[in-house]
Amino acid sequence: ALPISRPRAGCVGLQPRAGPVARRGVRRAAMRFRAPLVDDGYASEARGDALLVYLPGFDGSNLAPFLQWPALGDAGFDVRCGSVDPSDRSEFDELVATVTDYLRAEAKSRPIFLVGESFGGILATAAATRGARVDGLVLVNPAT
Repeated sequence: ALPISRPRAGCVGLQPRAGPVARRGVRRAAMRFRAPLVDDGYASEARGDALLVYLPGFDGSNLAPFLQWPALGDAGFDVRCGSVDPSDRSEFDELVATVTDYLRAEAKSRPIFLVGESFGGILATAAATRGARVDGLVLVNPAT
């Protein structure tokens, strides 16, 4: 359980995670991945010679770089975005495991590029150093 701090006036303390966490293996986080070019109507199907996966900051959204997705798709990238629900209280190792599993599943034989913004930068760095095959790593204002 997370430590519970005594809240100050107007502040909310941390709440413990519901239920015990199994320590035998690393639980997978409730991250979702999507193909924004397809989902937002820029392309009819996901395609590209290289996989580019964007990992967001603490806000968990992928709105900051959305204007760049069409140009990256035109440049030959299959753009994917990770998002974390604001209510998700996964531990860091759970997030890393989820990212590395996703990269292994989607990699095929093409190059993989990770773009991590803010907290996503440290998450991308950890995924790249903990077993995921990554051909390029871009850190934008990383929280390292």
